[in-house]
This record gives sequence, C-alpha cells and structure tokens, in this order.
Amino acid sequence: MADVLGVLRAKLFREPAHAWLYEVRNATGFAANRAADAVVVSCWPSRGIWFAGIELKTHRSDWLREIKDPSKAEAIGRYCHYWWVATTEGVVVDGEVPEAWGHVVVRGKAAEIQKQAPRREPEPPTAGFVAAMLRNQADAVERRVKMRDDERALAEAERTAPSRAEELEEKLREATRRFDALERAKHYSDQELARARQVFAEFRGHTGMSLDGYQSETTFEALRMARAMGNLRPRVLAEHLENVLREVRDLEDAIAPQANMAG
Repeated sequence: MADVLGVLRAKLFREPAHAWLYEVRNATGFAANRAADAVVVSCWPSRGIWFAGIELKTHRSDWLREIKDPSKAEAIGRYCHYWWVATTEGVVVDGEVPEAWGHVVVRGKAAEIQKQAPRREPEPPTAGFVAAMLRNQADAVERRVKMRDDERALAEAERTAPSRAEELEEKLREATRRFDALERAKHYSDQELARARQVFAEFRGHTGMSLDGYQSETTFEALRMARAMGNLRPRVLAEHLENVLREVRDLEDAIAPQANMAG
C-alpha cells in the first residue's frame, strides 16, 4: 500500500500544493470508529481549497467487502469534497465503483484515472474530526523528529565508531594477554602438582611412611630424629649407642631380682 500512496503522491497530488495525512480517523478517543487510508488537502487558493479522502485496495476480496456497505466510507467522506478509491490493476471490475466515488489505478510508477471523482458539498468538519487530523499531524511530526534524532545518532555513531573500535580492540588484546597469563600459570601449577605427587609417591615407596592424615606428625618426628642422628660423627654416635645399651642392662639387672621374688 505504501507503494500505491507513493505513486499518488508523486503523480496526482504533489506537494507542496497538497498536504497528506495518513490513517485519518473520524474522531479521537472512543468516538473513533472509522478511518481513511489518507486525506489529501489542497492548500493553494489558486487551485481551490478542498479535502479528498482516499481508500486503498490491493486485493479484490477486500474491495468486495468494501462495496457491500459503501455508506461506511461516509464517516469521513461527509467532510470531503472528493472521495477516491485507489487500486492496483484487476481489483475493480467496470461498473462497480459507486457514483459518488472516483477510481484511480496504479500500475508500477504510473497512476491512471479510470473514473473522475465528482465534487460534493461536504458537511462542516466537527471538532472531533479536526482533532483527529491534528492528532494525525502531530504524530507525523513526532515521527519525523524521531527519525531526525535517529539519523543524528547514527551519524554520531559512525563518526565515533573508529575510535570506539580501537578501544574495544585494545580491551580485547588486554583480555587475551590476561587469559594467556592465566593459562601459563595454570600450566605451571599443574606441573608443580604433578611433581609433588611424584615426590610423595617416591617417598612412600622408599620409606614405607605416609604423609597423609594423622601419620604425618609421626613421620616428621622420625625424619627429624634421623636427620639429627645423621649429623652425629660416627664416634659420637657409637658412644651414644653404648650409653643407651648400658642403661638398658642396668634396668634389666634392677628388674631381675624383683621378678624372681615375685616368682
């Protein structure tokens, strides 16, 4: 439908001689129950000031529903000097267009008037209809303002895109460096853990002692004693062992008489 309206706007009702309003309702709020696809206003006094309503039909089934009750168009048509139905080719059969309507066919980029819309004497527009047209125009202005703001935002984004891209690339490079560092640290940690496990396994295999749980303190004490004894010179170590044996014999001699009396 937008293509059909575009052709009519370019070929029949050109701006600025004509002002276009789209999707115009017959009132505002809950009173609105009908809408026209477009209302064209002739703005130049030299050509006459008038309103024309336009309905678009691109499917025959839609058109057949429309002509079952042509009076529905009068909700807005009553305020218009002309009423047009604009269609694509093949939608309307000869003789189907109501007498008070005009018919224009759009073929590609061309618009051909099949039936001239007769001029009618419209009713004075109600306050509700005027409010609906003003609301329509306000919405159109708001859309244009938003479009302009979006275009400015897009232009600003395109202007700053290179520096922003460089910033993001640098952040990506930094993240990559940190990730690589973590990967290397993990690799070294895995190596250290594997080495520690190997040492523990070798220690247990050579000594029969475990470094797990409650055995660890006993194991460490034994290692300290072994290290202390290993630091003694052979002569000192021999003397130390002789003293220990002597004390054991003395203890046995002291215990033996008491054991005999008890027997």
